[in-house]
Amino acid sequence: MATPTVYTSADASAPVLTGEVGKLVALLDAVLVNGYGAKAAAGWTKEYAASNYGAYKQGGGGSLYLWLNDSNAQLARVVGYKNMTDILSGTGPFPTEALFAGGLYCRKSVSANATARPWIAYATNRVFHLFIHGGSTTYGTYGGGDSSLSFGELDAVISGDVNSGFVIAGTDTSPTSTSATLLRTPQPAYSTAVLAGHYLAGSYSQTGGAIQFAKRGNSLYGQSNSGATAVVYPEPATGGLHISEITALEAGMITRGRIPGLWNLGHLYTYFTHLDTFSGGGALTGKTFQIVLMGSYGMVIETSGGW
Repeated sequence: MATPTVYTSADASAPVLTGEVGKLVALLDAVLVNGYGAKAAAGWTKEYAASNYGAYKQGGGGSLYLWLNDSNAQLARVVGYKNMTDILSGTGPFPTEALFAGGLYCRKSVSANATARPWIAYATNRVFHLFIHGGSTTYGTYGGGDSSLSFGELDAVISGDVNSGFVIAGTDTSPTSTSATLLRTPQPAYSTAVLAGHYLAGSYSQTGGAIQFAKRGNSLYGQSNSGATAVVYPEPATGGLHISEITALEAGMITRGRIPGLWNLGHLYTYFTHLDTFSGGGALTGKTFQIVLMGSYGMVIETSGGW
């Protein structure tokens, strides 16, 4: 199990994310490939590149690729691939062109200008979660302009699962909306129905192409909506804060595996402050976590070695 490195826009020498062409490529170059300041890179490689494009390969796991087209000022496009042979060619895309033409969206900013936007990323050499607060200007603040991008592979229940690659990104096409929407962010772990912007490389059968997936919290707490409609905090009977791991499901409630690093918040997000940290107790003793608020709900990221 790997421990993620936490990268933020508040770090010394951190890349500056704005609503300008190429800025998300520069951020992923720094976080995944090159490092910056006192922060070492996450251990990925940039296998192929062109002006405002990048193809990033995992440094561990199944050596999957994330393709990024950052040629639009505000809305970058992303696709996962099982393999790539140049910056525009690959096999095993997720999503396929038929499922979501041109790739999913990752919005950098609500404005097409040089205004710096706060961000935070958690990354190992096989998984990363990036959260962008594109309507804010100060690190530690969030709002309705938020967006996110997650990529990597599941801790799969099937040994040698060649289809465990996942990508989570936006389907919302608005460059300027400051209304919170689940179509730009990870979406709560509340349903067995497949979710917009959530794709796996393929089915558990190990045949066929990309599919959508659902995700579900592994406890009674917060299953309805990852903290958007859930139990009060502290939980009345135990006085505790309740979280649970998140499992990816394909259609038919078929379990595929755990999403590394991402946990379900079992309480209303309004009880917490953005970027709150806490330590686990009981079965989670020794683990550490951080809460990331996104518009109208919260996600929990494990910052200890459970990836």
